[in-house]
Amino acid sequence: MEGKWLIADRDLNEREGLKWLLKTTSIPVANIFSASNFQDFIMLFEQKSPDIVLMELDMIAKEEWSAFRELIQIYGPILLLTSAEATFEKARLAIDLQALDLMIKPFSTTKVKTAYQSAARQLGKKRHEHGSLHTNSNKDITYESLFIHSHSSSSENYKLAAFQSENKDQVGILHSFLAEYSFKDLHGVFALSDLVILLFKEKCHDLKEQCQKAIRKWEEDFSESLAIVIDTGKSLGMTLHEKYLQTRKMLEFTYYKGYRQVFEFDYSSDWAHIDPFLTPPEQRDWIDMLSSLELDNIKKWLYDEFLQLKDPFPDPGIS
Repeated sequence: MEGKWLIADRDLNEREGLKWLLKTTSIPVANIFSASNFQDFIMLFEQKSPDIVLMELDMIAKEEWSAFRELIQIYGPILLLTSAEATFEKARLAIDLQALDLMIKPFSTTKVKTAYQSAARQLGKKRHEHGSLHTNSNKDITYESLFIHSHSSSSENYKLAAFQSENKDQVGILHSFLAEYSFKDLHGVFALSDLVILLFKEKCHDLKEQCQKAIRKWEEDFSESLAIVIDTGKSLGMTLHEKYLQTRKMLEFTYYKGYRQVFEFDYSSDWAHIDPFLTPPEQRDWIDMLSSLELDNIKKWLYDEFLQLKDPFPDPGIS
């Protein structure tokens, strides 16, 4: 959801730094305007009608406050505020203006990027409420298609990618990030309790490359590990529900392979059956090794048993 941004700060380095940080995020931006004083801010605000305003509170003189407040109330942009003073008065002014965030200088890069993401999400929500649907949403595919077995033609010809953060509490942030990321041939974004499903059109031929770029951007912005599983769409005749179940199952490979990577597959692997209990001979071997403190033999046994696994892997859910 592209938006027009207006950054107002008296310090040139602050303005350029805030502008540069915005450009390094995955947030789609139409234009970025900047103002170094209140008069320039008023002129640009009236000319450009920005969607999001990042304003230094200390720039506004007391006699200008009333005009600024009235301007914000009339046009209703999404408002982010900054200040060099961490005082109750600045906090009160931010609340009075219903600002989305108040950032105190010197800025934290993480704090600024989080505020940018919040503003972008607020813009998307605002436009959606006014009838401008997000370009990634589609009426012909619904959540029910993922969970109910259906052979409708509209649900079969899509490639599916599942995104899962190692920190499951991040699923809301992950959904917002993916909804704002500039994917090509994206058809739908579906947030679930522990992961996010993306549907891509059948003609999408660079899906893995897109996902690899997305995972790098995500880890750059949020420093959280992410795993992505892609169903290449080669399994003919499968419904969207079947593809979803297959993809979710393949996410369990993170137990063996870890996060920070993209898995691509066109089949559903069955787990190998193993007996989780030691056989009588193995029990005797362990008793001998432990009683004799044969550390090298213990290490070799564990290495051979658990670090040489190959497909098909044991079921990760085995206890």
